[in-house]
Amino acid sequence: MSDIRPLPRSLDPLPGESLRGFLLRLACRLHISPLRLACLTGCTSGRTTLRIGYQSLFDLDLDNFAQATRLTITEAEALTLRPWASRYPPIGRSRDSAAWPTITDSWLVRPGLRYCPACLAGDGSSIQRQYGGPWKTYWLLPIAFACLRHQRFLHEGCPQGHLHLVKRSCWELIQSSRDSTLHPAQCRHRMPERPGSPAGDSVCGVRLDMAAGSDESMHPGRRVLDAQQSLLSMLDDPRPADKAARAFTDIRLIVALLHASWPLGRDLMDPSLAVAADRHVRRLNPRTTAYQALDQPPGNVLAAAGLLTAAIAILDSPDLPGIVARHIQASRLTREWSPWPRILDRHRSACSLTLRAAGERVTGPSQLLPRPRGHKASARVGGYRPEHIPALLEQPWYCDHFARFGYRVPTTIRRAGAILLVRRASGGSLLGAAGFLGIPFDEHHPHSLPIGLRQCLREHGPGGFTAALDDLAAQLDATPGLVNYQRRRQAMREWCLDHDTWQEIVSRLQTHPNGTRPDISDRKRQEASVFVWTRVTHGEPRNAPRPIAAVQPEHVRGTWVSQRNITWAHFTRPGSSPHYAGLCKLLIEHAARLARDIDGKSAN
Repeated sequence: MSDIRPLPRSLDPLPGESLRGFLLRLACRLHISPLRLACLTGCTSGRTTLRIGYQSLFDLDLDNFAQATRLTITEAEALTLRPWASRYPPIGRSRDSAAWPTITDSWLVRPGLRYCPACLAGDGSSIQRQYGGPWKTYWLLPIAFACLRHQRFLHEGCPQGHLHLVKRSCWELIQSSRDSTLHPAQCRHRMPERPGSPAGDSVCGVRLDMAAGSDESMHPGRRVLDAQQSLLSMLDDPRPADKAARAFTDIRLIVALLHASWPLGRDLMDPSLAVAADRHVRRLNPRTTAYQALDQPPGNVLAAAGLLTAAIAILDSPDLPGIVARHIQASRLTREWSPWPRILDRHRSACSLTLRAAGERVTGPSQLLPRPRGHKASARVGGYRPEHIPALLEQPWYCDHFARFGYRVPTTIRRAGAILLVRRASGGSLLGAAGFLGIPFDEHHPHSLPIGLRQCLREHGPGGFTAALDDLAAQLDATPGLVNYQRRRQAMREWCLDHDTWQEIVSRLQTHPNGTRPDISDRKRQEASVFVWTRVTHGEPRNAPRPIAAVQPEHVRGTWVSQRNITWAHFTRPGSSPHYAGLCKLLIEHAARLARDIDGKSAN
């Protein structure tokens, strides 16, 4: 039973209000501190505000919070970032997954405060005169730079000048665990304690809803307002979620390209915005070869307005390939190579086909498999998941999408395709994707494609292998009821045929015509176990568990290893021996039953 009880009074959420703002307004009404209110509503426990400021944006206990605040589940969820998870990729990637840890994306929630003083002042209604207007949810995102209602740039930090100097979360800068009398729009930044003042009670207290700013520079032009409207409409319009997600990724990629090619994009923005963008890019140190530094959101409101407006203009251009080519060429003027192709490769599974084609037209197709410890990729939002991929692509998948390349060792393509598909779905490195699939990495088992295969794929044209992966990914996205291969791998991590099962299977074999008894030793049982394991998990036999062999003396293990290839050849070509033909048939039936049992347990 939950310990959360309904509060004596609550408030109706305001349109577009964030969880942070709702707690501040309700705490003011109840005359308690926001931190105490957060504990009472299940947002956090104890003295920490970390969960309120970040984690609760994704995994707020909606049932308990709605019960405590007398809201509906829909109203409670609207206070978080959850409704935008399928549209704004950094949100979707940063939510917890059963198979992969939370990913913190630099484009997720920006540090510091952005707000519109007029919105915080309220609309003049009785309730907003008393407790102020909304702290809006979209102000948390790096794509926020203007208020469309009041046609003003958002303010940053406190007029006293201390908030913009501290890179802390938006919640920490307005949260004070001891204050229960401050207005929701007051700055709660802790000030240095003065002699004689009560410990911990010194806060700034400036009213942010009364922040000055009447100069014309605070009024964005029409193009800037249209750009902000376009960005916000992608969060809430009824357009397909995947289209909006790809559009946001495209904008992110073009901002990185503007960073790399600066100052080429200055003429795409107003002069005052170009000055702010110039300061922002200089702080990024664009001469560095660390491509991660360029894949960052604009650091302040005016830089965000300029760079995001310019990015939208580039993407709307009918000559997108030509513009991308010019910017890539400019990005090479200050360094030996352009970092942008690596950023494009990192987001290739999440961006649009149009931008990907424009980039590859200039840079050529990316490396099919970079070094395992190379840069990390971004995860996709939606579609198949990493657990749906076997360590070797299923044979029908290979025949439909990769057999046309005609390479003599299909296993290599099937392994590489599996690693890349997991990497697309999960993000992270190739090494991490290989580990997830149970594929070990060592100097004798590289993930990079052999030279012969690279040459074979190159002969089929730029991007051929990538296009095949795209087609297979689309097929998997559209296929219901995909097999959870990760669950099968986990269930069979240390698996082998036990003695009783093995005896039951071999007892059903026909006697050899000459009366000889076939080999049913533990060595054969071990290889038969590997055969079943590969059928159930779609893995490679060399990666299968071998618990029977593991307990044998060293000289016995050596003998078994020397005979392994011959025995495995019989299993893979059973037609050469009636004994192996019958044994393989029984093992395949056993593998099918085992797979059904594992999948059935997961369904229950």
